Amino acid sequence: MKHTYLKHEPEYFAAVQSLSDADLTSFTSSDFETVRVGLSAYGLHIFGKLRIPAMPDSGPAYLHFRAFVGGDSHNEPGAATLHSIHTEDLEEPDGGRKYRAIFTKDDPLEWFDT
Repeated sequence: MKHTYLKHEPEYFAAVQSLSDADLTSFTSSDFETVRVGLSAYGLHIFGKLRIPAMPDSGPAYLHFRAFVGGDSHNEPGAATLHSIHTEDLEEPDGGRKYRAIFTKDDPLEWFDT
């Protein structure tokens, strides 16, 4: 996962740079902290806040992701597919940029498109 981002903006995964992809993805269903659901004309959007167990809870240790169930399958059982992992690209007051894909416990899980 992070090896793909390292080709573009390595800062996205700076907080977990020391972890292997295996450690980064070693979560289970018990590591889900928050789930939110949104409905659009296209289908059902499932947002999740997932704790990375290999990281200390006191700092950046959470992935925010969006899964999607398309069409009318929100009225019947359907398979959700991963749609995106939330990444932030913020402009700093000094004009610099801040990139992150790993969030803290205090960062709210909100609707995102990227």
